[in-house]
Amino acid sequence: MELYDKYEQTMKNSPHVVILDAGASVSAISCDDENPINTPLLNGFLKKIWLSDSISDIGLKTANNTLEDIYTQLAARNEYAEIRNELDETIRKYFASFTIPDKVTTYDLLILSLRKKDLLATFDWDPLLLQAHQRVSKITDDIPDLAFLHGNVVAECCPNHKYGGLIESACSECNKPFTKHILFYPGKQKEDYADPFTFDHYKVLKNYLQKAYLISIFACDVTKSDVEGLEFIDVRPDAAWKKYVHPYHYRAYSGFFNSCLAKHPRRTTEAFFDRTENCIYSDPATPFSETMDFTELKTLVGKLVLEEKRHRESYLTVA
Repeated sequence: MELYDKYEQTMKNSPHVVILDAGASVSAISCDDENPINTPLLNGFLKKIWLSDSISDIGLKTANNTLEDIYTQLAARNEYAEIRNELDETIRKYFASFTIPDKVTTYDLLILSLRKKDLLATFDWDPLLLQAHQRVSKITDDIPDLAFLHGNVVAECCPNHKYGGLIESACSECNKPFTKHILFYPGKQKEDYADPFTFDHYKVLKNYLQKAYLISIFACDVTKSDVEGLEFIDVRPDAAWKKYVHPYHYRAYSGFFNSCLAKHPRRTTEAFFDRTENCIYSDPATPFSETMDFTELKTLVGKLVLEEKRHRESYLTVA
């Protein structure tokens, strides 16, 4: 194989990392008009799921009502331990009740738009991404790994071995039941990442970022230390991420179906390389659409998977 061919194969087979925040869950469940679920973001969180009276009773003074501000003050004093535990249990019960709609959601499409070489990392606690992952795995098992950067309410882990799974599962090594991991809250101290579940997922993300060819950030509250991306999917008009990246090193889209993930599913790195290195500018041949049902999705993804198997030892060209 010539040097350029090796370079092309390496880049096209490199990971695409997608980082999701709470906006992704809102998008994933917004299609279910019959059974809507409100996913609270940090602003107004306590008003939606927790008794604000609990804060008033202890005379806690906060600059605003964000969960980050509330939890930072609760974590600072031991006498608030009972309140913290109440908040933690309320969060776990509330988010554990989420059920993904029967229709195709953004999460189903996100997972199927990527492959095993890729990674989906989320800051959400809810089980929607896991539920989508379980059902689309029946279409193909060539789907990305998941990383839960702030923990997940339906996942537990073994305190002695690096294994995790769903609630009420057991460790495959010691056969002991999994235990709750610590949910990471905005505003908590960095040493809380010593929790093995969260720490291991951050290590996974770090390893993928070191090898990634493409990075997409979906509806995140971006800070300077967070920015690693080339593609932003964000409906906010203020475009908070602009000041953190070089003007020629990113693209921004107002929704999932405008992104490379939907336009070139399972071919994102190939399409990017062909466009930037091979000067191949072609219309997407197999885009995802907002009206797809699971039958259509299975047919489309099935064709793409067969093509991937035929080129397993080489690379694909999107033309």
